[in-house]
Amino acid sequence: MRALPFCLLIALLAGCSSTPQQTVFEPAVRDEYCSRFFLYRMCAEDFTDNGSVDAVYFEDEREVFLYIEESADVIAKHLAFHPCAQIIDEPLSISSDKLLRFDEDTSYWRETDVKAEIFGHYLRYVDRVSQCNKEKGLITEQESDDSGFDDFDDFEDDEYDYEASSGKVDYADERA
Repeated sequence: MRALPFCLLIALLAGCSSTPQQTVFEPAVRDEYCSRFFLYRMCAEDFTDNGSVDAVYFEDEREVFLYIEESADVIAKHLAFHPCAQIIDEPLSISSDKLLRFDEDTSYWRETDVKAEIFGHYLRYVDRVSQCNKEKGLITEQESDDSGFDDFDDFEDDEYDYEASSGKVDYADERA
């Protein structure tokens, strides 16, 4: 009789357990991915041939702004580091690695989804990067604080004629 509660506890725990989901590892199909992210062309590259992104850099300047700390020496043999380059954390690393798995069959929507995911992670770095850029004199206080959003304040007071810009014509005025 004493064994019954113990057996019920074991059965309950066994029923609550689940088989751990195994993550399917998709091997990288490339070692570099370059694309436009908003205003800039950026690249993510695997310099250590381990299937993971080691650095994210501006394509035109070939200047690293995000990197894996352990890969810094290898990266430095190929690219310069931006003075405010940041170390990639694990969530950003996981998302960035997905870029190396894109092939010619990857849909536009999948690419857009991953880029949005990366951008969401990058937002955690924005304050540190802005502060560093100000400290190093790379941007002014005004540039740092000017998000551009104030351009939309009081939009109803603008002199711009929204109806005319949309191509809509009020034919009632012409008939009168």
